[in-house]
Amino acid sequence: ILSVNIEAASRVPGVHCIITAEDIPEDRLYIGSLVKDTPVFARDVVRHVGEPIASIAADTLEIARRAATLVKVDYEPLVPVLSPKEALKVDAPLLHPGGNLIADLDNSVGNTETAFENADIVVEDTFTTEPIEHSYLEAQGGLSFIDTDGVLTILDSTQYPHYHHKQIAEVTGLPLDRVRVIQTVVGGAFGGKIDNTIECAICLMTLKTGLPVKIQLENEEVFSTTTKRHAMTIRHRLAANSDGRITALDMDILADGGAYSSYSLIVAGRCIVHAALPYDIPNVRARIRTTFTNNLTAGAMRSFGIVKLAFATESQIDKLAHGLGISPIEIRRRNAMETGKKTVTGQKLKNVGLIKTLDAIEPIYEERCRALASEPVKDGMRRGVGVASLGYGIGYSGVGNPSTARIEVTVDGLIIANCGTPDIGPGSDTVLAQIVAVSASISMGRIRVVSGDSTKTDDSGPTSASRTTYFSGNAAALAGQDFKEQFTAQVAEKLGHPHSI
Repeated sequence: ILSVNIEAASRVPGVHCIITAEDIPEDRLYIGSLVKDTPVFARDVVRHVGEPIASIAADTLEIARRAATLVKVDYEPLVPVLSPKEALKVDAPLLHPGGNLIADLDNSVGNTETAFENADIVVEDTFTTEPIEHSYLEAQGGLSFIDTDGVLTILDSTQYPHYHHKQIAEVTGLPLDRVRVIQTVVGGAFGGKIDNTIECAICLMTLKTGLPVKIQLENEEVFSTTTKRHAMTIRHRLAANSDGRITALDMDILADGGAYSSYSLIVAGRCIVHAALPYDIPNVRARIRTTFTNNLTAGAMRSFGIVKLAFATESQIDKLAHGLGISPIEIRRRNAMETGKKTVTGQKLKNVGLIKTLDAIEPIYEERCRALASEPVKDGMRRGVGVASLGYGIGYSGVGNPSTARIEVTVDGLIIANCGTPDIGPGSDTVLAQIVAVSASISMGRIRVVSGDSTKTDDSGPTSASRTTYFSGNAAALAGQDFKEQFTAQVAEKLGHPHSI
């Protein structure tokens, strides 16, 4: 970016303010889920199509759009880096000061080379996946205003109010107690509403104008500007004995992280941790490299990379089954991870249900296969049936999974359960209310769950990674138990004898 000229746009009647990177001090410009490398507005360079450069607040959407056409940006074209392979070249343009690598992780167990040399059968292939849009029904949107207590407040479509609370405070320079983020009812998220999109921009415009400001993305803007699932190239080898026992796995992954870091490092880590799951493979070598490119930033999306590995591994296992003349279900059964076995990172698993799922699905699978075998070929094609398994660990891999819950009692006898992880559609507020009701021995009709408000609840992490019921649920159960014990003790003390709630 050589220059940004907003003079003509700012003179349009009805325009209240225009904000660019020049309005934000350098030490407050950058945000990020893990690494603060993403500017709220592009200052010196635009790293991907769709990156925001200016934000306009006007009386109407039509006026704002007209003003946007008058913002003049003078660019110096740069050579783009459009794939991880290009990003790793010695002479590739550096997209960030630290280089083009976001992650380079590996893990090895056993002796893979010896296992491949001694195998009865080896299958090898390369699999590619494309970036994927989350396709939630509701686009990102928010409304910011200053409340009657002078607190900058935002009603936001988000999975993680506390994250936005901290980012907004840092970008605006306000103390944490002068910011509040309230999650609205969310029309789908799937990982795509954790990162910042509109939050900082509308809060800055509210501070500059003193007025409420609303931004609602359109679907085209969601597709062209927000984070996506990582595209990957997976080189995959499997070795097995004639009895179908898999003896070795060798996996090398090249992932496209896009323009900024987002959650790429965590996605890479989960891929390594889950590399062999859900199978018990004695010799494993796994490596993943994730690079910056000039594509859209890749971020959080359901499974954090694991479904892509499963796509490759399950395809390979089907090849092994076909080559050895073993049922696709039977070969999975023979290699299934079981309770008490250790993963490639040394974790001993409990209550593993893979074999149970295979046993349950086997008669249905065989029935479908028989039915499809008798179907005629139509236009050179026949229908088929397949089976696939997946190993997925809930929560965050290799790090703590904090969660909290606090219980209050109102004067009219209602129980307020303040839980940190917001409900983004699956009904977790109801589940948490049920858990509190059981643990506290109180009717559900007396319980109200407060979640998704950054000033009413503690930071318990985002609603993601299938962790809410287990982690926040356990926190709610402990809070309910503690409340029951304390309340029962207080009643007994006042009455002079034991008394139930």
